Amino acid sequence: MQTDEQEQSEEMLSANFSLQELTRTNHSELDNTPGVTEKENLRRLARLVLQPLRDAWGQPLKVNSAYRSLLVNTRVRGAHNSYHLRGLAADIDCATDLAKAMRLALICLDERLPLAEVIISKQGAHYWLHVALRTGDDRKTPVLTVAHY
Repeated sequence: MQTDEQEQSEEMLSANFSLQELTRTNHSELDNTPGVTEKENLRRLARLVLQPLRDAWGQPLKVNSAYRSLLVNTRVRGAHNSYHLRGLAADIDCATDLAKAMRLALICLDERLPLAEVIISKQGAHYWLHVALRTGDDRKTPVLTVAHY
């Protein structure tokens, strides 16, 4: 018989993205278990954004952060209204490759993925692409933003 943790770790949200991958955190001492709504949002994020982006890119993508519980979001100093809190955002690790981050961002726009946010951020020499799934509440058109932290 599988435990809830084993079932969660093996649950695929799309062809290439698992629930475990989208709830992983470096802060394992903090509970980062999504609720029912957040889990459904992660499924939508995987199917409507991450999987189409991976398919268009033609290579695996490394998600650094997707769902964040309030405790995890506070620990990483995330925005109080972060899409991550609702399971609607993912940060894709682009290592030190700005060109990769820019190409992935352009794919998002070219493929007309249903996004509320497309942000390239840099911390030190490291780049991430942040994508946030548009919801029925979002009225804004995604704008590509480049930020340096």
